[in-house]
Amino acid sequence: MLISLQARLAYLAMTKTGTTAVEDALRPFCEITFSRSPLVTHMTVRRYNRHIVPYLNALKIEGIETCAVIRHPVAWLASWYQYRQRADLAASGISTANISFEAFVEDYIGNTRTNRAMGRPWDFLRDQDFALGIDHLFRYEAFDRFHNFLQDRFDRDLPLRTINSSPPGEASLSPQLLGRLETFLDKEFEIYDSLP
Repeated sequence: MLISLQARLAYLAMTKTGTTAVEDALRPFCEITFSRSPLVTHMTVRRYNRHIVPYLNALKIEGIETCAVIRHPVAWLASWYQYRQRADLAASGISTANISFEAFVEDYIGNTRTNRAMGRPWDFLRDQDFALGIDHLFRYEAFDRFHNFLQDRFDRDLPLRTINSSPPGEASLSPQLLGRLETFLDKEFEIYDSLP
């Protein structure tokens, strides 16, 4: 999570949406940075509202808007699946090296221990009143819109490097499982489909 006082913008970094590249580009121009630990790097809207907004208010810093990126729910899960294919996770208990993407999604819908930590994009984006708590939300699959928004907001070129990307892999679902996933992640699909 990064905040630029000059750009009046807080970037809330949802997992698997190019966050490392964005943070690398924005960090030099942000006065407040939270990094290294997933608990602060991927701070949710609710944590931001509960802990950071009162701090900013105490400093008389107002008008900070929030931005984030959401990935298509299937692509978001595919990125997690592919990330967990890495050899260094083979003995971790969360490795997906020996299971299919469909089995991974079945486990996710079933909320198993190994997939629970991934959370839900909706839980990241919602505020305390169960409303969408982000001022500017962009599709990962239309990343150029987000990139242009940042460059306009920061009034500078912001080159983005590919960093920490998951390896490519197969990520298809049967129509039946896709239907179940659409029901399970109904808010995520609704939000994603509402964006340009």
